[in-house]
Amino acid sequence: RLGPFFGFAGARPESAAVADQRRAAPAVTTLQSLAGCGWRTFLGKLLRLAAPPAGEDEIPELPARLTGTVVHLVLEHMAPAVLREVRTVADAELHDGIEVPWPDDARLESLIATATREALTEEGLDSDLFALPLELAATEVLAIVRRLDWTGGSRRLQGLEVEGTAALQLPLGARTVSFRADRVERA
Repeated sequence: RLGPFFGFAGARPESAAVADQRRAAPAVTTLQSLAGCGWRTFLGKLLRLAAPPAGEDEIPELPARLTGTVVHLVLEHMAPAVLREVRTVADAELHDGIEVPWPDDARLESLIATATREALTEEGLDSDLFALPLELAATEVLAIVRRLDWTGGSRRLQGLEVEGTAALQLPLGARTVSFRADRVERA
């Protein structure tokens, strides 16, 4: 029987079928990545291979996605805990919504610092070394979010970081795509 050592990423044992990403509804971001570079998507999403770490004589770089992670964490922690418990689009649609005000400067600074440390710890990076540049980058992005998207001082939100699926009718048949919505609110 041929396996991964022959270049095939074939069927996994039945006990691993639940975790088999080839059988799950693809995420929108995976489809976007696939459109950009199929090989990179295969290596990163299916095989879970990561770029090699920086060598001893190299200064490690912060992954660009960490700024987005910090911004998402800050926006999520701005909301009351009851809103953070809404996990699916279906649950969010049942929720009347909660008014979420933009935090004052001191609270925002605290949220950024906490989210930065959380993201760096999760990534296994040194907070003392990387916190300041990551906090500055997140502060810039959050200023744009406030200016463009939080103009009234608050937003009535029904859910944050919720998961959902969408059924698509394609020429080759029906397909379900999974996604994560940053927030849910009534128009």
